[in-house]
Amino acid sequence: MKEKIILGLIALLLLSSGLFATEFGLGIHGGKDFYSISNLKTGFRLLDLTEASVSRDGFANPWLVGVSLTFKINRNWKMRINGDVVLVKYDVLFTRNYPTLYDPFYIKTSEYKIEWGRAAVLGTVERNWHISEHFYFLGGAGGGLYVLAPVVSDKFIVNTLYDKFMELDISKDIEMSYKFGAHILLGMEAVTFGDKVSFRVEGRYSFMSEGKYEEPTRFFSVFSGIIFNFKL
Repeated sequence: MKEKIILGLIALLLLSSGLFATEFGLGIHGGKDFYSISNLKTGFRLLDLTEASVSRDGFANPWLVGVSLTFKINRNWKMRINGDVVLVKYDVLFTRNYPTLYDPFYIKTSEYKIEWGRAAVLGTVERNWHISEHFYFLGGAGGGLYVLAPVVSDKFIVNTLYDKFMELDISKDIEMSYKFGAHILLGMEAVTFGDKVSFRVEGRYSFMSEGKYEEPTRFFSVFSGIIFNFKL
């Protein structure tokens, strides 16, 4: 229900922006998130007291891609809806004691290649400060819906695999979390080709409630893109 309310508010923002806008822009952008998921190698016990260990390759500062829809209300104010997504892969090695009739000291090893991702649908109110007719600085604030995958760790495995016989089912066990978050941003934009095309560079700081399995919930994103402008 919360996610539906958030998406409804974003849709209302989009609709109200369209009613009062003088022009709109369609944009694409790319850049990077700035956070890191560390390497991990640790031992632990499953709930059935089986000794186990997990080894994980970390990752840092993944690439993002996104699209945007911007409504210009007047010279100094804009409303913007944008979405972006991050997707990376990392390796996990899970071992545990698995005695058999022929080898009571057998160690079973499972290897997983896991996709981690985050996505966001955000609404932003922007203020422009013009340096010239075709160049300005901008600042903004807003919020929206963030979707984040958990990061596999010893804590995740203990809560997901109750005994030594179980294996991770990547399609079912990696459940996405949905969070409402807020953000602030700063950037600059240059308008060219008779105001038809804009080039933008910006940085955004996002923050939301803490995650359960190492999901990044406070981070910077830096990206640039191109916007095609249309008169209404």
